[in-house]
Amino acid sequence: MAMSTPFLSICIPTFNRSPYLCKTLDAIVSEPSFQETDEIEIVVSDNASTDDTPSLMSRFCSAYPGKIQYLRLTEPIDSHFNFQNALDHGRGEYLKLLNDTVMFRPGMLKQLCDEIRKHPDGDVFLTNLKNCHLEYEKRIRSVNEAVEYGSFFITWISSYTYRREKYCALSAPFRYFALSFPQEDIYFRILNDDGVSYFLNQVYFERQSITFDLSSRNEAKIFGDSYILFLQIYLKSMLLTESVFEREKRDVLFWHILPVYFDFTKEFFAGKNLGWKNFWKSMPQYHQNWYYYVAIVIAFVYLTAMKIPGIKQLMRWLKDFVKSFTRNQLVED
Repeated sequence: MAMSTPFLSICIPTFNRSPYLCKTLDAIVSEPSFQETDEIEIVVSDNASTDDTPSLMSRFCSAYPGKIQYLRLTEPIDSHFNFQNALDHGRGEYLKLLNDTVMFRPGMLKQLCDEIRKHPDGDVFLTNLKNCHLEYEKRIRSVNEAVEYGSFFITWISSYTYRREKYCALSAPFRYFALSFPQEDIYFRILNDDGVSYFLNQVYFERQSITFDLSSRNEAKIFGDSYILFLQIYLKSMLLTESVFEREKRDVLFWHILPVYFDFTKEFFAGKNLGWKNFWKSMPQYHQNWYYYVAIVIAFVYLTAMKIPGIKQLMRWLKDFVKSFTRNQLVED
């Protein structure tokens, strides 16, 4: 028998990642707050996977009848609309977006629900932001404040939990899907409609070890062009100040695009990256900024130095030392 009205719907888009999805689901269903109450439901939207995802989901649905919705598309659609499908079918008071490669830490699912209940005025909750803010939480009321405080880390879909009522009130919630960041646009629109959000500065979940194929994902285009164009929409609407916009533009180049595109930490690499020529062509928004050319020099020097025996550890130490003085200092997952 189906639950009445869950408190939290965990909305998971997936495609051909059954081994990861299995671990993600195991981490949720093993939690007492899932097993012993009806306040949590899981919604999985399968973008027509060709692996054994259907049989995996059949096992989970049989084990937890009424607590898991499995939505299998017959034809693949744009990945953004796949996670819209998951959100649209969530029945909970709050909708939690979660990647299929992310696992809740023990006890943290209950803690998330408890934190949401502590803030009944909250319309959006953001978690797992990798930055150096020391306070336990932060109340955010404006788009400008959200970007200034959260930086590009608020682009991660697993960060988000929306009040369902606020999400459903939006017309065309995925209107800017072509710019790759509808989850952030949803957040900004809720804020602009007198919404309240909270940054919960704790680590609620962790990403499974997975190597992304950078030869099929152009990080320079996604963040160096689409993300900047998306922010410019809010800059032109005067919901984002010029100073915050320019700072974010600079930070996303040095602390995300550069290390990920060229895979400085060897965390993402699978096959060759898309090369220098593509790095230039993908980022016309930066061609008038002097620091873009500094970034190119840094990338060249870094990649060259990493080939020299004994230099690799020194370069890693130097990178960590410099990053320790920035507001976007990474913390352990």
